[in-house]
Amino acid sequence: MTDISLYVAIVTAVTSVVSVSVPMLFGRAREIRREKRDEAKELRQEQEELAGEKREQCIGLLSLARQFRVLVVSSRFERNEKVEQVRRSAAEIASQADIVEFNVPKAGTAAVELTKAAKNLALDAEQSGSPKSDALTRFDQLLDEFKETALEHLKENRG
Repeated sequence: MTDISLYVAIVTAVTSVVSVSVPMLFGRAREIRREKRDEAKELRQEQEELAGEKREQCIGLLSLARQFRVLVVSSRFERNEKVEQVRRSAAEIASQADIVEFNVPKAGTAAVELTKAAKNLALDAEQSGSPKSDALTRFDQLLDEFKETALEHLKENRG
């Protein structure tokens, strides 16, 4: 009979331990799932912020390039006063293209090509007072190529 009492005592103790441990284990599992969900949410937010920064860098380059084009075309009429401004604008494009090249590698080549075309246009404007029409056409093509490449990269990496 003492064997039965000992057996009942052991079963009662094990049951008590199990009945206390099970809810704790479920609670901990719930906490782990919540932590993973929160971490995933934070990661998505960071990725969205990074994509937004990349988008802004590409938009900045597009904006500089478009302003540059207007400036180069208008330099036809005011050659002496605009040459330095055209040079500075080409340098700004190069600087922004460097940022894009490092942060949006897929669009980097197109950004560099756009920079080269901007430098050529600036040189034309400086030397002859007006850019060559084929150089303007090439610049416009490279601007479109950059935009397409940047959009493609940003869509792929949206998340």
